[in-house]
Amino acid sequence: MPHGTIHADEANGMCFSTPFGNIIFLSYALRHFLYYMNVFFFGRQYGIKEGDILYSLLLAVRIMMGKESLDFELDPRGRLPKSIRRKIDELTDWQMLFVIGHEYAHHYLGHLESSGALKSNERIFDISDKINQFTYSQKCEFDADLNSITQYNGPVGELDTLLNGGFWFFLFIELYERVEDYLFPKGSHPRTHPKPLERIRMLRANTDQSYGMSKNQLEKIIEDNDYFAQWFLREFLPFNVETIEMSGSIYLPSYRKKVLIDRLDF
Repeated sequence: MPHGTIHADEANGMCFSTPFGNIIFLSYALRHFLYYMNVFFFGRQYGIKEGDILYSLLLAVRIMMGKESLDFELDPRGRLPKSIRRKIDELTDWQMLFVIGHEYAHHYLGHLESSGALKSNERIFDISDKINQFTYSQKCEFDADLNSITQYNGPVGELDTLLNGGFWFFLFIELYERVEDYLFPKGSHPRTHPKPLERIRMLRANTDQSYGMSKNQLEKIIEDNDYFAQWFLREFLPFNVETIEMSGSIYLPSYRKKVLIDRLDF
């Protein structure tokens, strides 16, 4: 029964098995993470000020880390003009659609069946320019990414927007993980999911090349993303860690003139 999103600890989509069947959901936090990441990545073309664009990234990171209060309806962090909000919401809708398609794919592809768990340590090889080694669970993620596109039953013309939604989703996760790894280094623990850039390249290589951004376009965005991440981690974050980790909320400075003192820390 698809309807809205749910409050959950993680800003994520999930598909898990219960005695009553598989349950699939997207979290309320995930939508707001994507919304503010879209403001950060596309804000300049919509005329949003640099300070608001930067604070949108900080908001997105705080949401994903569980630091931001999830009360956006009660306490908007700064309302963008309606014309801009509509464009940002549309981008967010397509990214959410890709993610829910990915979660449904886990269900339809049988990834939650007990037989799949027995293969969790199996190694899968991808033969391309070089040999990449993936676990069974990582291979399932690649398959679900692809299935989210290939099984879409909307108009063919929408595949372009849906596929780009998937690319942008992984680009957002890539930037977030760079920040997270700086604040909380994980070491060499094995990953249950492939790296975001691996998922972008695998998805691009295995989908119709007439849809979505080209390989060259994606590589240019990845390069620009890397350049910004290096600057952010070197020049900004070391001096502003408290902005990420503080309790309460932060706001888009140009669109929230009055800050309400409505929270107490004990």
